[in-house]
Amino acid sequence: MGLLDSIKDGYTKNREVAAERKDVRGEKLAHAQCIYLGGYEVKHKAGGSVTFFENQIEFSTLGKAKFTLTKTLVREVAVEGKDEVHSRVTVTRLLVLGIFAFGARKKNEVKESYITIVLNDGREVVLQVNNIAPVQLKAKFSKVYAAYNQSKPLQQGSATDELERLAALKSKGVITQAEFDAKKRQLLGL
Repeated sequence: MGLLDSIKDGYTKNREVAAERKDVRGEKLAHAQCIYLGGYEVKHKAGGSVTFFENQIEFSTLGKAKFTLTKTLVREVAVEGKDEVHSRVTVTRLLVLGIFAFGARKKNEVKESYITIVLNDGREVVLQVNNIAPVQLKAKFSKVYAAYNQSKPLQQGSATDELERLAALKSKGVITQAEFDAKKRQLLGL
């Protein structure tokens, strides 16, 4: 086997691995440089990037995956500004943001956004994205919302509980009026 054959074999194997990886991940939906603040297995703050695929979310630093969340683990993905992050204090957020979870509201002029990945077990993975306003990041992540925030079968509660939850998401700007109306029709069977 010559050098050219060896290069061809390597190229073919790399293409096969890439195809298998794409089958597992699905299409790439969005990518952002961010700072991991906490909420999952990595215990310390870390700069890196998050990539949302159809079937999983990957956080990596310097090209090495730190953690992967399969779509089945994720309940919801939200993009929020500093005000929304501070107004929604949970135990996870208190642990991640510390005393700043109770901080005073800041002006929206700061281009700082937060991606919150709410897991089915209630944990919240929080990522900070600098130099982009929440409205801009929401637009960039429209495919992510469509893929990850689809209504899932209600496990507990009623349609009324789900409508209240959706109304809260609408008031925070996470979903639009049209998305709210569509979910409402779906829940009420109209």
